[in-house]
Amino acid sequence: MDNMNKEEIMAQIRQEIKDVGTPSDMPRFEDIPYRKPAQGASADETMAWLDSHSYVQPYKQLSGNPVSVFGKKAVRRLTKFYIEPIASEQSDINANIVSMLHSLADENKRLADRVAALEGEIRALRGEGK
Repeated sequence: MDNMNKEEIMAQIRQEIKDVGTPSDMPRFEDIPYRKPAQGASADETMAWLDSHSYVQPYKQLSGNPVSVFGKKAVRRLTKFYIEPIASEQSDINANIVSMLHSLADENKRLADRVAALEGEIRALRGEGK
């Protein structure tokens, strides 16, 4: 299998999909818009993402066959006393960090406005005009 290249494998997979009759209008992964906020997003977009994702879910939705779901529920009940306080504390920490980031962003904007005003005053005193 190491000798086969990726294109041959993809060609086989595409052929199998055609043989099975999967709809051709099925979206491709590349067609689904998704961008992580930390990768090239503006500061406002990143802050909005942080606002909406600061809460930590202590549990994920259970899925699987009934026996595995029962087992997962049993483990969840046995670890609840340990997991929920950790998730709650992490959510509190995240909320405080996001609040502090908002404060820092506001202060940064205030200082940038003040610097611009002082630069304008300096230009006016030098007779440079705007």
